[in-house]
Amino acid sequence: MIFELGNISDKLVFSDFELSASIETSKRQGPPLFISTRITAHLPQFYSKLDTCVSLDDLKRLRTDLKRLWDREIAKFEFENVDGNIKLTLTKDQAGHVFLTGNMFNSNKSSDLNFDIETDQSYLTSTLGQLSEIINVIEQKMA
Repeated sequence: MIFELGNISDKLVFSDFELSASIETSKRQGPPLFISTRITAHLPQFYSKLDTCVSLDDLKRLRTDLKRLWDREIAKFEFENVDGNIKLTLTKDQAGHVFLTGNMFNSNKSSDLNFDIETDQSYLTSTLGQLSEIINVIEQKMA
């Protein structure tokens, strides 16, 4: 399962989702359930991978904010994962262009990648669908 944020050539790909906390513990204690994931940056003449964690709440918040951006309820939002090593700002203009600015840091923050990706709102539809599918699968595993 993956979800992509960006456009065909310039994008972040979130993949390799694995539950990193016991499902039984999560059922007893409730969220956050930590999910290991790989974030891959596909940028012009640059490719970088980051293994990190997100929580189920992170994914739900990202989906909600993307939907609100798509629906024009908001023009900008920021996202940071539970580990604090991926920070994204998404801004949409009146013409439907979406600007993704972000930073990825390794675990000890000794290396970082800053990037800017321009896309348009039409790519958000598939991103929202992919993200919803991932959330549904994780929730089914927790049931």
